[in-house]
Amino acid sequence: MFKSPQRFILFVLAGFVALWLGYALSGMLSKPEPEQPPELVELLNGTALIGQEKPLIAFKLTGKDGQPFTLDNFKGYWSYVFFGYTQCPDICPVTLQVMSQTLKQLSPDEAQAVFISVDPERDTIEKIKSYVEYFHPDMLGATGDPEVISKLTRHIGIVYNRVENPGNKENYLVDHSASILLINPRGELAAVLSPPFDPKNLAADLRTVKQLTMGR
Repeated sequence: MFKSPQRFILFVLAGFVALWLGYALSGMLSKPEPEQPPELVELLNGTALIGQEKPLIAFKLTGKDGQPFTLDNFKGYWSYVFFGYTQCPDICPVTLQVMSQTLKQLSPDEAQAVFISVDPERDTIEKIKSYVEYFHPDMLGATGDPEVISKLTRHIGIVYNRVENPGNKENYLVDHSASILLINPRGELAAVLSPPFDPKNLAADLRTVKQLTMGR
């Protein structure tokens, strides 16, 4: 069949190449598709409802009362959660004021408001307690180890970045996300609330999110 050894060798090599290409192609076709990001199934008054609630990771911070602040503090309550710092010149005080006004439109068992400082270097527990209670006596506050805060915020999509002041190292700013997170009573991220905020809308959206996620 083959008039020379060279042709036989070429025939064998061609066969191996064909087999290899077939194997590689089948592997490419059977490769699973990358995981898709969570779908936003509803858009309310600036509130994006997460298609699938995202459980928070375990963490341990210190609350305004000096006691451990953990995932258990979210269990059993709907929670408005905001990450910022007490020396924030604009976004934080405005947002906490709106959260305070929102709580006044809800019954005490409907929701709680939580402020978590991303600036533990300057925000002592005493300072956080005074800060949050200025806006509402029942508002919770917490901070803690920078690594714990960083891990928690990365998990739920909150970003922040320290902006140094060359003229005064202690008088730095912290750029951070302006969203309020809505955590359900199981300790899961249920919705992301985007500014501008209005107390009536925040209260109404909470009740709508409850209805939309009921039975999940």
